[in-house]
Amino acid sequence: MSEANRDSCDFCRAAPTVRGYLCKNFSLNGIPIFSKSSGMWMACQRCAELVNAGEWSALAERAYQSFAEAFEVAPHEAAAVRAQFSELVTQFVVHWRIES
Repeated sequence: MSEANRDSCDFCRAAPTVRGYLCKNFSLNGIPIFSKSSGMWMACQRCAELVNAGEWSALAERAYQSFAEAFEVAPHEAAAVRAQFSELVTQFVVHWRIES
């Protein structure tokens, strides 16, 4: 994700990005997020604020809402797609290499 497009937020797709978070690689639905063992996860101002505050549910919901608006998620698919964004944020948290 991040390596291919550093100009938009990896959570919600907003531009510009203001912060990168070093993250160990992980897979989502069997697909690796980065092409190497780690990479930079880019965030816009609002998503960076949510990350820094540890507001994981709000971050997942923001990412979901952005995706749903861009790709017209059908109502009957909303719960499953929302769960995928929740899992994505959970995996980010687990693999984020917090700077000291």
